[in-house]
Amino acid sequence: MKRLALAAALATTFTSPAFAGDGGVGRILTYTRSNIDGSVAETIHQYRPAPDRVLVTKRLEPCTNAALVTGEIDVASGEVRRIVAGRLNREGGQDAFGDIVLDPAARRVDLTLRLPQGEIQLSVGVPDRPWMLYDFDLADLNSLLPARADPQADFSFGMALLWPDGDPSEALRYPGRLDARLVGEETWRGRKALRFDVGGPAFDGGEGGQLWIDAAGGYILEARWSRPNHPGYRDFRMTLDDNRPGGDEAWTALMLSHWQGCPPPG
Repeated sequence: MKRLALAAALATTFTSPAFAGDGGVGRILTYTRSNIDGSVAETIHQYRPAPDRVLVTKRLEPCTNAALVTGEIDVASGEVRRIVAGRLNREGGQDAFGDIVLDPAARRVDLTLRLPQGEIQLSVGVPDRPWMLYDFDLADLNSLLPARADPQADFSFGMALLWPDGDPSEALRYPGRLDARLVGEETWRGRKALRFDVGGPAFDGGEGGQLWIDAAGGYILEARWSRPNHPGYRDFRMTLDDNRPGGDEAWTALMLSHWQGCPPPG
């Protein structure tokens, strides 16, 4: 019964159709992801070329290895149905090496990684709706937030996590549900923002941190959470640096700029 009550609450929080207005389609969001103290900083770009697609790059210095991850979104539910992991190639495209696919009926996600040492297949249940992949740097949540019927309403989602550090059989995990509770309106770097406190099972039942959402646009301004989303980090902070009009040409140019002036591959 509790599970049914939660599903009903989410159905009123995340509306259907899942994308109201433009929902950020055609815009490029740029973030810095780091530890809460700002260390181990990495640049994150998110681009939504269409209501059912979102692209994310993760990169450090120019000319170094960079990730390009793509997501396919079920417009009816707002959930990501497939995530393709890959590397950013020198043509600005993706060299894919893995898939995470949602089985909505079974409430399970299946991971396939195609690595030089062989193929890895893992699965984990995702009972809470909607589900998010924490490694996707909140791009899936950014796709859902503009669709909320009431931007100030509390909300929840299930958090899955790929943690390739340790036993390979436990690399795909489900920490559990994250709950976001409205604190109130604040000013974030001159912008009108809604601040939520987060916690719940995804943080072992304790306090997770804070989340600031742009009051007008519905996209994430900053997240400061106690659980890291990649090995090598102590915790998690993601801060908006830029929000600009995009388009496919602008996105491709941004991807190619990572390799501009770089020596040829050795």
